[in-house]
Formats: sequence, structure tokens, C-alpha cells
Amino acid sequence: HHDHLAPEDADLEEADANAAQILDYRHKYTQPHEGAGHVRINIACSPEVLTEAVTRIAALRSS
Repeated sequence: HHDHLAPEDADLEEADANAAQILDYRHKYTQPHEGAGHVRINIACSPEVLTEAVTRIAALRSS
């Protein structure tokens, strides 16, 4: 529960959680025919939060 956080802080926290979840499942849910580095995800969130999560993943991968 994020009552103590401003809405944007809660969104960023959610984006971090989604990014971590996506990275965690990157290998578990990759199908052989999809090739290395493909990500299969199934999460419910706002488009803004998903965009933020993907941006963070891209930054992590390039670091």
C-alpha cells in the first residue's frame, strides 16, 4: 500500500517491480523457437507504467 507516496512515486515503484519481474522471467518463459533474448510477459498495468518498465529494462541491458 502506497498511501505515503505521491502517485508518481508509486508508479515508479510499480515500474521497478515490473522491470524486476520481467527480467526474472526472461529465461523461464522464452520459447526455443523465439530465440535468445525474447521476453514473454503477462502483466496488468497502465501503459505508462509498462513503458517505464521497458525503458528501465533497456537501460539495464545496455549497462
